[in-house]
Amino acid sequence: MAEVTTATVDGRFLDVYQIGPEGMAGVCVVFGTADTHLRTAVQLSGSAYRLRSDCLVEAMKVSPSLRSTVLRYAHVCLIQVADAATSIGRFSVTERLTRWISMAHDRCDADALVITHDRLAGLLDVRRAEVTDAIAVLEGDGMIRGCRSHIQVRDRQKLKTKAGMSYGRAEVFYERAVGQLQAAGQ
Repeated sequence: MAEVTTATVDGRFLDVYQIGPEGMAGVCVVFGTADTHLRTAVQLSGSAYRLRSDCLVEAMKVSPSLRSTVLRYAHVCLIQVADAATSIGRFSVTERLTRWISMAHDRCDADALVITHDRLAGLLDVRRAEVTDAIAVLEGDGMIRGCRSHIQVRDRQKLKTKAGMSYGRAEVFYERAVGQLQAAGQ
């Protein structure tokens, strides 16, 4: 899984959207530009394919169905961006963490997510102690098990319920517009 982030004035990198086997990095190319301030970094291990952007642009010219699919995926990315912004302003740290864990779990083929509290705090734009407290809440409810640099998903359905309205809109749209999210990685 890759994480697309944006830099703040004080040098932090905030979560913007996530990419898994269902998607692609470099969505800006789909819109006709390679110029972006967004940063993409691999967050969870896995494999990926690399395609030169000029090859993608040419393939999209030749294949209307590819162009349509890639544009629908880009729209899903925009929905994730909107949801990330909404989450920062409207949801608790626990709900935002639950959203992030659910989205990361969607994009990997294991229940263990390798990530530190510090990294999560940066992505969620909160203090590390707030992440630790939120993890304790989720552990207490039996949803996850937090270990040093690891989060083990134990009850996905409870996670989705706890995330509430902070999670799910982009995923529902993705299934309607592009295809099943989980099937992409299997």
